[in-house]
Amino acid sequence: MQFSLRSFGMNRLPSEAFWVFFGQVGMAIGGLFAIKLLTSMLSPAEFGQFAVANTVVLLIGANIFGPIGQSFMRFWSISQHRNEIEKYSYLSRKYLKRLLGLVAVFSLVFGLILYLIKLHDWSLLIMLAILTGALTGWTGVRLNMLMAARKRKAVALVNSAAAFMKPLLAAGLLYLLFKDAWVVMGGFLVSMGIVGWYTEKYYIHVVRSIVASQPVRTNQPSEKNRLGPEILKFAWPFFIWGIFSWLHQSCDRWALQVFEGADTVGVYAVINQLALYPLIFGSGFLSTFFLPIAYDRAGKMESTQSIKSANKVILVMIAFYVIGTAVLISLFAQFHQQLVLFISNDQFVELSYLLPWLTLAWALYYLGQMLSGYGLLANRPRVYILPISISGIIAAGLTFPLAATKGSTGVVLALGIAGGLYASWFLILALKMMGTHHQVKDSSPLAKKNV
Repeated sequence: MQFSLRSFGMNRLPSEAFWVFFGQVGMAIGGLFAIKLLTSMLSPAEFGQFAVANTVVLLIGANIFGPIGQSFMRFWSISQHRNEIEKYSYLSRKYLKRLLGLVAVFSLVFGLILYLIKLHDWSLLIMLAILTGALTGWTGVRLNMLMAARKRKAVALVNSAAAFMKPLLAAGLLYLLFKDAWVVMGGFLVSMGIVGWYTEKYYIHVVRSIVASQPVRTNQPSEKNRLGPEILKFAWPFFIWGIFSWLHQSCDRWALQVFEGADTVGVYAVINQLALYPLIFGSGFLSTFFLPIAYDRAGKMESTQSIKSANKVILVMIAFYVIGTAVLISLFAQFHQQLVLFISNDQFVELSYLLPWLTLAWALYYLGQMLSGYGLLANRPRVYILPISISGIIAAGLTFPLAATKGSTGVVLALGIAGGLYASWFLILALKMMGTHHQVKDSSPLAKKNV
């Protein structure tokens, strides 16, 4: 059987694939450029503080705003089908403004608490990290919506520009002000403000164009006033998912901060980012390219044929990921020291031998994330709450004691155990989900006509 894009109905997508690839490469190179630039200007201790604060950006941007972004990406095609793009856009603004307000208040309160308990160095840094996470999250939601609208070029350019703008502006502030972690975070905050403003303007333009060109369609009675509750119902499991995912993704740096100090966190952060960026690039490229296509093919999940077609798209996505990851780990095993020196300097090379093992641990985690595509396709993200919660608790529960006894090696071991559990559980759920999908009764008009 010969494989081709045409066999999957995707023969018109080469340009979209190029822009998805361009965007992911831009973010990956920008991230590595940031490490090279910032490690040349910061000590391992200051870089370590920045790495810990970055976990707060991740919490707010990806794990608090992320659920809303996932939900709006999923419901773009559904709202278009119902001719509810205007309502869809109104709901997005409403939910984002409320979330932004809550996060801003939390930033002020939490920063004040840290200041009052004499953690002055951390107070400003964490406040800036929370606000940076909020702007990153708002922008991320808009980019998810633009991805669903298949505005691949715009998303790629925004992501690439942000990846380079943040370290360059931060480096400029470091040169003008102080060599402190909070200055770097201030540069990231200003950068995301600029990027977010542009993204919002472009998004409004896209929505207006779609509304102007959309034919008038009367909604079915069963579809009226459903969009808001459906979006929230799809999103809420992701908030729980997000908290425990953040726990899984961030406990390593917090454990090392507690038991080893900021110097070790800074050295570890370099190999951690080197392990993560190719995985984020690969999984991001594949999911950004394939998942919107799978969502579009599945539609309202009423046809067995459309569901099988969507499942096939996800299977191809996972196969590409597994092959690419195997090649990456082999490369890191051979050239770990040279690669760490290339993106940083000799102050950060001490833990380079852990690079292939840390990459394997995170590769298992991201494999689980990609396998979740089957549940997202079926609008059932809640099935992942238990495995995500358990693996996050195990990751945190192991990293702290193993960091105390084995240092960085113990942290990598803990992440590997938690990642293996995560991927295995998601694989079992994926197999069950595919079996359930194939049992859906085909209710499409074409199927009824053929019968």
